Amino acid sequence: MAGGLFSLTKIRDLTKGQRYLSFDISPMIEIKNWETKMSNRNIYLEVGALNLNKIDHFLQTHNKDEWMFHLFEPNPIPIVNIKREMEERDLPNIKLWEVAAGVAGGRVVFYPGHRSVGHAGGTLLKGKYKYVDYDHPIEVDCIDFNQWIKDNIREDDNVYMNMDIEGAEYQVLPKMIEDGSIDLISMAEIELHSGKFNESNRVELSKIHGELKQFFLQDKFKDFLLYRL
Repeated sequence: MAGGLFSLTKIRDLTKGQRYLSFDISPMIEIKNWETKMSNRNIYLEVGALNLNKIDHFLQTHNKDEWMFHLFEPNPIPIVNIKREMEERDLPNIKLWEVAAGVAGGRVVFYPGHRSVGHAGGTLLKGKYKYVDYDHPIEVDCIDFNQWIKDNIREDDNVYMNMDIEGAEYQVLPKMIEDGSIDLISMAEIELHSGKFNESNRVELSKIHGELKQFFLQDKFKDFLLYRL
């Protein structure tokens, strides 16, 4: 995007000490009917998934056989629940990516959510003021989500994205905007979490939040819903 509205260095301190090590995740996946000759594929992306509740809600108004489902979640505890629920559902085209959505590929530090909230709310960032177990960090795989979009999504695809990544959206979205992959998303619901961080970090995140809000006011993003938490 011209003018360099966003700067990833703005939140460098929040991820200070993260180690990004190169590793390979094949961009194309092997699930039933992925290789389809249909134009305008319907693709559901859930970036940050605690369970299949959002998919269940989505399927109240959409035909499961017409959509490909991709879930991204790095926390091993919710992953167990998601896999169990996947076995219980009759979803022919679903893929769980056991990775964090970030801005680079490799192994990174992840801070899980507290048991008291069902392990929800885990984050890659420092400074969330509650419900994060900073005393017991774990290492997880991370992908460059912007690159994943560019590698896997076509311009004629119909893509719905639900993003809930507890602060990492302030890294991921600016990169998607600057690199143009955001234009491959047709509809989106995005949770913005600047209000869940302590005061010192909230200042920088709120600034990026304001820039994101202004950017998504463009008419071409009229099907994007942003929630501030």
